[in-house]
Amino acid sequence: MKISRGLLRWGLVPALLQLSACAGEGPQAQTPQGETRGGGRETPAQILARHEPGARFRSEGETYVILQDARAVSRGALQASPAQALSGVGATPGQVLGTKGRYVMYRDAGIAPFASTPQVQAVNEQPVYSVVLNERTGQYAVVTGTLTVKLHDMGTADALAREHGVSVEVLFGHLGYAVYAAGAGQDLLALADTLRADERTASVTINVLEHVPVPH
Repeated sequence: MKISRGLLRWGLVPALLQLSACAGEGPQAQTPQGETRGGGRETPAQILARHEPGARFRSEGETYVILQDARAVSRGALQASPAQALSGVGATPGQVLGTKGRYVMYRDAGIAPFASTPQVQAVNEQPVYSVVLNERTGQYAVVTGTLTVKLHDMGTADALAREHGVSVEVLFGHLGYAVYAAGAGQDLLALADTLRADERTASVTINVLEHVPVPH
């Protein structure tokens, strides 16, 4: 992901990451959810009652709950159809909960529950991602397996990655941010806590894709 430094401004890091996750998508990249048969809206508690909840965590001022019976698969850089993406993990369109950018979220109660903490796992050798519910908005979202870290010194970005078993996704040099991708099976909550305890970091955010920006 290449970002022109002239286009970066303070506060735009999360938005730029979301645009990257949604690249190639149109206005229909996010599907509606939570409507009852009568046309009303379900409450977050009603939606959560249909799922198997796991850990709770905070990101960007919101509280999210892991849904252990749900997961998401990426359509990939070639923008496979949702059905094609699902077939790779043994799922069908009837299991779909919705989409977020390039991710297709689906319910999978037919196998062992997904991890109770956010992490990237594998199904049929395909990476699958944690799905969460926003306790305030009642919206489904995808934990993308990345963390945005504010560094005191950008010169430590590579060493930090090596020592914590993550890979560098993108660097926002003059803003002092690094985005790291967690390894398969890494618990993002534990990883975030470990990174926060590292004296080289100023802040750590687990990236969650909930609101899909539509390019103009």
